[in-house]
Amino acid sequence: MLGCSPAFAEPYWTQKPVQCGTAQEMIDITMRFGEAPTVIMEGKTMNTTGALTESKLVIAHNKDTETWTLLEFTDKDTGCILNTGRGLKVIPWPKGKSL
Repeated sequence: MLGCSPAFAEPYWTQKPVQCGTAQEMIDITMRFGEAPTVIMEGKTMNTTGALTESKLVIAHNKDTETWTLLEFTDKDTGCILNTGRGLKVIPWPKGKSL
């Protein structure tokens, strides 16, 4: 039986719609849900020309409702909502344990 199994598929580039606007507009959206920055990560992202640029990723979280939003800020004026959801679990990882 032949087929394409996700376990054997090659990684590929794709596009998905994301909501972008000014950094403040994106922050205001998370604040409407009572979410506050919980995790801030420095990263790199590929821009439309294929070049890697600095970015900041933020997980905003509301511990009461368990909602979260993953934001990406590509500069001080631009932000995008990459994903939203409910349920955030922090997994304690034993020191020295490998993935």
